[in-house]
Amino acid sequence: MNQMPGVPAPQGGADSTQSGQPDGDEGGLPHSIAAEQQLLGALLTNDAQVYERVDSLLKAEHFYDPVHSRIYEVATARIARNALVTPVTIANYLDGDEGLQELGGAAYLVNLAGAAISTFAARD
Repeated sequence: MNQMPGVPAPQGGADSTQSGQPDGDEGGLPHSIAAEQQLLGALLTNDAQVYERVDSLLKAEHFYDPVHSRIYEVATARIARNALVTPVTIANYLDGDEGLQELGGAAYLVNLAGAAISTFAARD
């Protein structure tokens, strides 16, 4: 299982196998839902240092889960404008997002914030 405990799996269970390949998709790119969740969680705790470490390396389209991609896009746009990034502020921007609602809406964003990684590990 490749997700954070207590954080529901996006897209109805997009877990990865030990090889890093999605279940039943041996030709796909390696991905880690747990890594996505931890990184987004760090951004949702208004950690601009994480943004500074990953901004030149990571773009929204690099995320495996499309909901994570949209969360990242909104969060990084706000950080770039020196605006507050929290589960509450991002929930307001993604209020009508069906994918986020399927994952639990604002509660999912709060769970992501709880799965935050440290700034030290962000580039890894």
